[in-house]
Amino acid sequence: MGRLGALLLLLLLLALSACEGWSTRHPTHGTHLSASDYDQSCGADSDCVLVTTGDQCTCGCPSEAINKGDQARFNQDKAAITCAPTSVACGASCIAVTAACSGGTCVTRSGP
Repeated sequence: MGRLGALLLLLLLLALSACEGWSTRHPTHGTHLSASDYDQSCGADSDCVLVTTGDQCTCGCPSEAINKGDQARFNQDKAAITCAPTSVACGASCIAVTAACSGGTCVTRSGP
């Protein structure tokens, strides 16, 4: 392969990388995180915290609850995901929810 061929191959690889959005995916979750992958057991409302689940590379709102003891692992998993830079500001209007314990499971409830 000549210099021109090598240059074309390099440009092709860069273009494909751009199509992938330059995101680094978590080895287990991709760019999606789900509360069901974390401890959701509880004995009281104070055991639960809100987390933003779903695709971590899009705008999101706190939508599910997990046990506060697993919050550090959730945050580590979230930090392991690198998303493509975007110039679009997130204008999501979030519905007010709170974390609560219901029947031994962390859940979300509407309202503050």
